[in-house]
Amino acid sequence: MKKILVLALVAVVLLAGCEPIVSLFRPIVGTWETTILGVSVRTTFSQDDTYTDTESLVGSWGLTQEGTWDSTENSITKTSSGGSETEYSYSFNSGKSELMLTQGGISVTYTRQ
Repeated sequence: MKKILVLALVAVVLLAGCEPIVSLFRPIVGTWETTILGVSVRTTFSQDDTYTDTESLVGSWGLTQEGTWDSTENSITKTSSGGSETEYSYSFNSGKSELMLTQGGISVTYTRQ
């Protein structure tokens, strides 16, 4: 019995950082990209509930914003390091390779990187 508990604990520790396992339970976690009017937007939602947004023109420097994020079944709230909150509704395509964020009637589709 003791060996089974030890093996189960080792499996949990090893799988805790495994991206495919994380994406089953927290599919938002990961890096997402889109292009809007020639501006590349890259958003990374981390397991530790932080995010980084980088917006840049192709081949140019960019602006970066960081903060924390929280989600429910159908919404995500990003709180910037400056304290401003932005809430989006979200959905995925069937393969969870695309994330659609909607705010104020405008939807943007991101592709998982």
